[in-house]
Amino acid sequence: MKFRNLKFLTVVILLLQVHWSFSQTWTNNSVLSSGDWYKLSLDATGVYKISPSFIATNNIGDGSSINIDEIRIYGNGVGILPANSSIFRKDDLQEIPVKRVDVNQNGIFDGSDYILFYAKGPHEWKKASNSNDFGHTINFYRDVNFYFITVGNGQGKEIQSASLNSGIPTNTVISYDDFQFKEDESDNLVGAGRTWVGDLFDFTLQYNYGFNFPDLDLTQPVKVRVNAVARASTGNTRMKVNISSLPIDTLTFSAHGTIQGASYVSGALGKSQFLPNGDNFSVSLIYDNSQNPSGVAWLDYIEIQARRQLFWRANSLGFRDINSVGIGNLSQFKISNANSAVEIWDVTDINKTFSIY
Repeated sequence: MKFRNLKFLTVVILLLQVHWSFSQTWTNNSVLSSGDWYKLSLDATGVYKISPSFIATNNIGDGSSINIDEIRIYGNGVGILPANSSIFRKDDLQEIPVKRVDVNQNGIFDGSDYILFYAKGPHEWKKASNSNDFGHTINFYRDVNFYFITVGNGQGKEIQSASLNSGIPTNTVISYDDFQFKEDESDNLVGAGRTWVGDLFDFTLQYNYGFNFPDLDLTQPVKVRVNAVARASTGNTRMKVNISSLPIDTLTFSAHGTIQGASYVSGALGKSQFLPNGDNFSVSLIYDNSQNPSGVAWLDYIEIQARRQLFWRANSLGFRDINSVGIGNLSQFKISNANSAVEIWDVTDINKTFSIY
């Protein structure tokens, strides 16, 4: 058995996410127990492309002609594993369905042939159970997810097509939920635990963070969540949250503990929203320690949740719409500027990806 680290290029496709449920199964033997395997490290979620030149450059296979149907991709696409061992997790690598394009239809992976597959990066977004808010979970153990290529052992899994429901839609979707976050795991203030923080507000008391959401729906509010910590011997130090020069929120920190066992810092989470006037905006954080000049603060993270218009710009587009979810709902998604060459994949489970027609 052998492993090699490889790299990929991202390609274009439209991606839809919905909800699935899983049942636990257990594997007697790992798929890694036989054959040659090549390890890939991917740092972002998206569609990836394998070309014959990629296979040749990385010496995948035995050097002879490779059957395009026998190139397989494996990976589970999970973020950080749950701490609770009773929560479901896949106990072995699962195969990922792929789209194989055999341009000259000779069955050999050569010339302009290519293979596409969908993979998830190391960090995740999940919907809250009690609201329509999404939140991110950063994988603080690693900045990449690992996937594996193997060649041989017969026909690999293909992305299958599924027909659309022919019923009458109950609602039409022309916009969708999108999100971005800023979280730098730079410092661990106590040298232990899972909490890491980013920018330090000390000599520099203001930082500006730019965000871009193409085709932003200007009629819908943008949600902003800021989590920060501060260390000050007295209370009433604050962090102001501005969009451009417009104040939208203020985080207030209490004094950190001074007795044994008390917290080293105090935290504050701010939730606010604003109506955007363009696709680009800047979140400005200003730490006010005028009541205690020795006070310092650190940014934990910024989360942005916005609504974008469902518009295709010849680029990768992953979309989902929480407003369309409901018992008895049948939603029609209208993608502006799309043409007949556009494919839509349901990528809710990367091991069960299918194409929607």
